[in-house]
Order: sequence, then C-alpha cells, then structure tokens
Amino acid sequence: MTNIERRLTDQLKDYMLGVECWSEGLRQILELVAERASIKIIVDIWNVDTMIWDLFEGKHMFYGNDPDGKGYSTRAHFAEVIGFLGTPPLDMLQRRKRSNEFFTDDGQWKQDIEIPNQSLESSERFLEGRNKEIFLAFIRGMLQWKPEDRKTARELLEDPWLNDRLE
Repeated sequence: MTNIERRLTDQLKDYMLGVECWSEGLRQILELVAERASIKIIVDIWNVDTMIWDLFEGKHMFYGNDPDGKGYSTRAHFAEVIGFLGTPPLDMLQRRKRSNEFFTDDGQWKQDIEIPNQSLESSERFLEGRNKEIFLAFIRGMLQWKPEDRKTARELLEDPWLNDRLE
C-alpha cells in the first residue's frame, strides 16, 4: 500500500467513525425530542434538517445571499428553498401575511431574482448508491413546505438512514 493509499484509507476510517458517533448523538437528540413531544413540546423539524445537512455536508443548505451584493435577504433565501422544493402550495401561501411580497395571487414567484437550478441529489457530495438514497429520503422527510407534512421526531428515529448499516 502506498503512502497516499494509506492516508486515504485512514481518512476514510476516521470519516466513517465520525459518522457513526455523530449518528448516535443524533439518535439521542431525536429520542429526547420524541419523548418530550408527548408533553406538547414543539420542535421545528425543518431546523433539525438544516442542522443535519450543515454537519454532514460541511456547508449550509441555504445562504440567502442576495445577488444585489447587500448580503442576506429573505427573497434570496426563498429563491434557494424554491430551487430545492419547488413553489410552495397555494393554500399555504394564501395563509401567510407576507406572501404577496414574493408571490402573485396564483402562486407564481414575482421577485426579480432567479430561482437556482439545484437539487438535493446534486448538492449532496459524499454518498453514492443506496447510502445517498436513504440519506436524501431522510432529509426530504423533514424538508417539506408544510409542517404537517414533515416527519415527526418519532418517525425520524425509525428512519432507515439512522437504523441501517451504511454500505
């Protein structure tokens, strides 16, 4: 084995050990959330999703940097989310106070900022095959426009990504 092969093998072992330790910590967090959910503690699963993405991918899912050069903006953030999820459901937009700032009455994007052409598949950088498939299914279970469509903490505990062995 060459030095570079040995270093890559060692790095891969460290990475897999880190993933194993990290996923056990995540499991403990979700168990605590699921346990407390029975006493009406509300958890924002969306934020759990973005935290997992940040930790696992080593980058944010959303940055919200406006192309006008002035830094973060809600419209840039919205554009990124739409790039991943598509346009929000019309019934959801009709219930939100600020929807008319960003969408027409029939749910079309009206800001002068382009919706990025992106997907979870193209953004995920480390996994392949079934490992990638189950990780993205886990992420999609939390990354839903409507909170009622997101998986609960208890459902996440049963997810294959937390329970199956990586290939």
